[in-house]
Amino acid sequence: MKVRILVALMAIGGLLTAGIYSCTKTTEDIKQKPKSISCSNYNDVAGEGTIFPCSEPKEFPLYAGNPKNNPEDKLIGTVRVFRDANYLYVQYSVSKEGWSLGTTHTYVGPCDKVPSTRGGAIPGQFDKTEWGVKSEHPDCGVRCWVEKFPIEKFANCNCICILTHAEALKDCEPKETAWGGDKAYPGNNWGLYIDCYKIPTCEQEKN
Repeated sequence: MKVRILVALMAIGGLLTAGIYSCTKTTEDIKQKPKSISCSNYNDVAGEGTIFPCSEPKEFPLYAGNPKNNPEDKLIGTVRVFRDANYLYVQYSVSKEGWSLGTTHTYVGPCDKVPSTRGGAIPGQFDKTEWGVKSEHPDCGVRCWVEKFPIEKFANCNCICILTHAEALKDCEPKETAWGGDKAYPGNNWGLYIDCYKIPTCEQEKN
């Protein structure tokens, strides 16, 4: 009888131990993979519904790492700039498999107000100005993200500079620095930007 009780207790203990280990999650298990969001319809992933651009969106390359020597390999997606009647939107869109974005820094404003040194632009200072914003995306980051800026802010600007910087993640781990744009930003460090972007007129404004 005692032997049977001992065997039963050992079996129960084994099941409990197995249960404990089966419920133990590693850091990789806990991390949430980025949602597969289609950026083609200009969804405002910040939660405000679908955006309807009133002018033709303009697209720029988004690179993870300096594209100088191997641009095709470094290309992970695009940055789209478009507007509606009230806002100018900057959309990060990652299309390359396995890649996503962590923290993003976005500057949209006068070209002579970009926080910078001889080394180049300083993304960490973008949100310290009235023209920049920082957004943090935990765990595995995001593949599609939209920032918006009131169009009235740029009423006195003939053209603006747009800088899009992000922490590029590969399989959920920090891998590279990402920049979007079609022109190298002046300085010793690599960086890209959209120089002297002219905000288009809405079709509604033409009528």
